[in-house]
Amino acid sequence: MKNSLILVCLIVVASLLSSETRNPDKPLKGNWDFKLRKVWEVREAGDDVFGEPGALLISDDGTVYCHDAKNMRHYIFSKDGEFVKSFGDRGEGPGEVRNFWESELFLIDDKLVIADAGRIHYFSRKGKFVKSEINNLFRRRPVHFLTPYKFIYSPIYKREMPDGIGKIVLYDLQTKIDRVLIQFHLSDAGTITVGNTRYSFDIGGLTPMMTVACFDKKLYYGLNDQYQITISDLDGKILHRFSLDSRKKKISAEAKRKLFKTWGEKPEIVEKMIESTPNELTHFVRIENHRKLIYVYRAFFGPYQKTQSTDIFSPHGKYLYKAELRAGDASFFYLTHLKNLLIQGGYLYAFLSDENDEINLVKYMLDLPAMASLK
Repeated sequence: MKNSLILVCLIVVASLLSSETRNPDKPLKGNWDFKLRKVWEVREAGDDVFGEPGALLISDDGTVYCHDAKNMRHYIFSKDGEFVKSFGDRGEGPGEVRNFWESELFLIDDKLVIADAGRIHYFSRKGKFVKSEINNLFRRRPVHFLTPYKFIYSPIYKREMPDGIGKIVLYDLQTKIDRVLIQFHLSDAGTITVGNTRYSFDIGGLTPMMTVACFDKKLYYGLNDQYQITISDLDGKILHRFSLDSRKKKISAEAKRKLFKTWGEKPEIVEKMIESTPNELTHFVRIENHRKLIYVYRAFFGPYQKTQSTDIFSPHGKYLYKAELRAGDASFFYLTHLKNLLIQGGYLYAFLSDENDEINLVKYMLDLPAMASLK
């Protein structure tokens, strides 16, 4: 009898650990006002004007790092917005970057890390090159570094999953050992046939992608064509799920056609792309943690957006606030998948585009909800 009771208790505990919080599309505490106040604005990086910037990264002392795919170099700014230096230019040599469209920036311990197409580059926090390690970005795309040489990777593009199956994996650069944590299947949205050749393409906001974040020694992940986020430990054991009963935003064929034409595709290819992509947005593009609350950034379509909608959840996935970051009357957020907008240390950092298509880096002070206010 005693053993039976112990077994029942274990089953109940396991059930609670892998339970789901289901939320209606109505926040418990209403709307949150971030109350943005501009701190500084930067129009240039030394002699360069911003062309296609991205990969924002902020250190614990407020130093700002980013790159620019058009200018093909990385930049460092002080916490006060003063330009410090450029580094990591385009090239094939030591510390030079091959692919600015895909590369990401990370900070781990005292190292600044650039995940490039074929290598991982290590720099000091001041931008001095240290060394590189071989890594295939399109097979092992880092999403989070646990140590300088251990990272979690996951594909985000269909072309990285030719069989439609993706994995979230822990990888050790030194031992070359993979440890699969999660496995998932991606739909065929965004696949077209031209002649006898089948192509896959990915469009942020339309084609489903796996979104992965790591904080507090936990993984937060979800395929963004459903509004469900899973929380697991770093061994892949599922702890909890939360979901939001939210309707997707409709996207017209004309809106898709207008964007796809700007990419220079042939008209017949554009029409195939329109037919193969959903007529509604995916749910989200990024998951973050601020003051122990979970921020889920809503999906967007196209790079220029007046607002960035954000849902804020409790640590256990209860839907607390609906919030919007607003660019201002004459400005647009310049948004891409490479973190062109980032909250860090009680500030918002973002790239803004004005009516003349000039792009600026802006720092705002903002108000964030805290756990203490929820009691």
